[in-house]
Formats: sequence, structure tokens, C-alpha cells
Amino acid sequence: MTISFNRIKTNQLYILIVFVFCTFLIVSCDIGYKNDGKVVTYHSWNESSGHSVWKLDANPATFENLGDGYAHDDKHAFLDGHMIDSADGKTFKSLGHGYAIDANHVFHLSQIMDSVDIKTFKVHSQYLTEDKNDYYWNTLPIHVADKSTFVILGNNGAWDTNWAKDKKYGYYMGQSRVAIADYKSFHPIKTMIISSVYAADKYHVYYEDRIVKGADPKTFFEAAWGIGQDAKRVYYKSEATSIKDYKSLKKLNSYFYTDGKYLYSEELVRLEYADLNTFRKLDIKDCFADKNNVWWHGKLVKGIDVATIKPIHPICYINGEIIATNYSCEWLKDKNHVFYKDSMIPDADPNTFKVVYLGRAGRIAAFDQKHVYQCEDSIAFKEYLEIRP
Repeated sequence: MTISFNRIKTNQLYILIVFVFCTFLIVSCDIGYKNDGKVVTYHSWNESSGHSVWKLDANPATFENLGDGYAHDDKHAFLDGHMIDSADGKTFKSLGHGYAIDANHVFHLSQIMDSVDIKTFKVHSQYLTEDKNDYYWNTLPIHVADKSTFVILGNNGAWDTNWAKDKKYGYYMGQSRVAIADYKSFHPIKTMIISSVYAADKYHVYYEDRIVKGADPKTFFEAAWGIGQDAKRVYYKSEATSIKDYKSLKKLNSYFYTDGKYLYSEELVRLEYADLNTFRKLDIKDCFADKNNVWWHGKLVKGIDVATIKPIHPICYINGEIIATNYSCEWLKDKNHVFYKDSMIPDADPNTFKVVYLGRAGRIAAFDQKHVYQCEDSIAFKEYLEIRP
């Protein structure tokens, strides 16, 4: 008798697919609002806790499931089984795409949208809405100057649509606007990565709310996240850099680049003082050094002694127990000083300085034998001081 292992694997895969599909059908049929005429309940399910059900403070006789997670009775409104504060159940209606309205408010999910005109409010997509005064992107006002010429430059239902325009401004959606030189030619810069923080017309390149001075709109493209390139040079956000070609750079980590000769910061500033030959990552979280300098998160730590730098390992104090650790935190020291991130703490004693995490929430106490520099839980800190060695 010959056994086909491929057939066994295929059958096992088929059974698994059927099982997952049936589980999905069973679960999907058992979630949402249930009204048996006597009580209204809401049923939910997730992988960690399984099936959950709770009773709603709702009138079964007037209860109505509005779809999109919304429901109401004659007094209250609900989203996904939870009562919406300040909502008037009697006048509450779902507008679709996660928006709802009652006699007094417009809601996005369960949050009130302030300063919108209720009577003229309408929904175009899950991101774009409008009233008589303005357009809104993901609930944020766009501050449109001329609604008659306003257009979205992309899909109004796509989260990565970042630009719009009218005859006066280019709009970085819901965040800022910039005066533009030419309405007809204004367009987002095409990119293969999800950013689109740049736009251009035939006269200028724009970064969010400002002009990228000196940039050539004909040759400009986005080389990386928030990094532009034209025929002449590289730009970091809206600022020109000394770098001619972004491809000449190698990204060393989240904070530094190199062209093989110089070290560059995250902002593409050439660090003339840095020694590339001795540049290295320290055995301290997010710390780097060369023979003369130390950087924390890419920021220069002034006044630190490279030869004697050490991490300060925090102590955990949980349920009356003191636990030593060997991991790094945001505190450093050398033979003379203590540092928090990239800043020196004046007068702190490196020989007696300690950092204690108080409780499971990780509230911090930082102190030496003379001073307390940070304390987020005075009661737990007092307990620790009473039992420490």
C-alpha cells in the first residue's frame, strides 16, 4: 500500500481551512446586538477572552440597530455595545463610515466633533466630511479658503491621501496649508513610499506648510521618508543639505548616515567633528560614540567622558521585593557626572546615584545620597527606602 504524503498534507490543509471558515461563520453570527423583546444585550468575541456578553441599559420596545456599530432607543445611543455620552437617543442617526448625528451633536465614532454645523453636515467618506463652512479630514478642519475651487488630490477614502488644493492654498490634509503660486499645476510629488509630504507646482516645491527654497520642481522627487532630491542636491524636509546625491549615503542606523568619508545626522547635517573610523554603537541602549564624543538618540551628549561612560542599570521594586536588572535606561554616568538622555544633571553624584522602577507600572524614582531628582510615586518610594540594603 502506497501512502501519498502530499495528499495527506492537502487534506489536512483543507480541513484546517474548513475549520477556520466555520469558526468565522459561527463567531460572526454571534456578535453584535441581540434584542429578545425583554432585554437588549451585546455580544463580542476576541482571541484572548473568547465570547463576551453584557446587558445594555436600553428599552427593548424602542431599541433599533442602526448598523455600522451604532444603535439607539428612545433615550440613549450606543456604539459597539457601549453607551455614547451626551447623545440623544431619540434623534440619533447613523450617517455611515463611522459618523452619526443627533439634534445637538455630530459624532465620529463616540467622540463629538466640535464646531461643525449640524444642519449642513455630510459625509463623503470615512476620512472626508463637510459642512457649509469647511471640509474636514479625519475630523480635523482643513480651513478651506475657497470651497468652490477645492479639490482632493487623490482618493478621498484613502488614508494616505495627503494633499488638496483650492485657488489660494495647498492643503496638507487637516494639518497645515501653504500659499501656492499656480493652482492648475499644483500636485503631490509622486513617491514609491508612503509619505507624500511634498507637493509642487510649476514654480515651487512645497513641504507641508512651507516652500522648499531653491528646489527644482521639474526634477524633484522624494528619495526617502521626508527626504527630497532634485538635480542639484538633497533636502531634509524643507532644508537644503550639502549632499549632492542621496544614493551616495549609507544609513548606519535610525540616527546616522555616512558617505564613507563623513558622518551625517538624522537631519543630514554633516558632523565635521565626528571621527568615522572610531564610530560605534555602545553597549547602552541607543547610545553611540567615537573616540571623542557620545550621542544619545542621535543627540550629542555634551561634557561626558567617553572613556568612563557607563549605563545606570535600574532597580525594580515590586510588591516589597527589590530586583536588580542589567538593562539600560535613559540615565548614564561617567566618573564625574550623571546624565539624563543627552543632558548633564548638575551636582548629581555618580557613585551613589540610583534609578528605581516602582511597581509594575514602572513609575520612576531617581536619586543620590543628597537629592531626589525625580519621584513619581512617593508612597512606594518611601517603602523602598525603608527596606533597601
